[in-house]
Amino acid sequence: MELMKYNNLTTTNLQVGQILKIPEEEVSENEIMVVPVYQNYTVKSGDSIYSIAEKFNTTVNQIKQENNLVNNNLTIGQTLKIQVGEQVMGIEECFGEGYESLGQNYITYTVKKNDNLYQIAKNYETTADAIMMLNNLTSPNLEIGQVLKIREAN
Repeated sequence: MELMKYNNLTTTNLQVGQILKIPEEEVSENEIMVVPVYQNYTVKSGDSIYSIAEKFNTTVNQIKQENNLVNNNLTIGQTLKIQVGEQVMGIEECFGEGYESLGQNYITYTVKKNDNLYQIAKNYETTADAIMMLNNLTSPNLEIGQVLKIREAN
């Protein structure tokens, strides 16, 4: 149950490739993690999963895994999450100061008609990736009525 709260999950059903945050009990302030850096890419006419993998110097399997794709078919306008690098961060930077303080540092936002993740992120002075990570989203697609946690700007 605590793992569900920590990852903002509403169900025990998981998806293949879904990333879960698992709290580490005794974290030293000096510990570091290597965190992937992602870029969103919108599929254009003429794109294939192979050409996109080549463009971003990655593999077809990596793109499929990160986007929960079961085959190589893409559609024009589809948004893909592509790893473009890595960032070294301290544990606290990755996950905040801990699960308990998370509740005090965010607001909730209910998705309305015509909202998109990038517009919401801009309005709240954050990034789409930060909102996706905080809400354990595997896609930037939102549904009307969906409730998002958004870190408060300092």
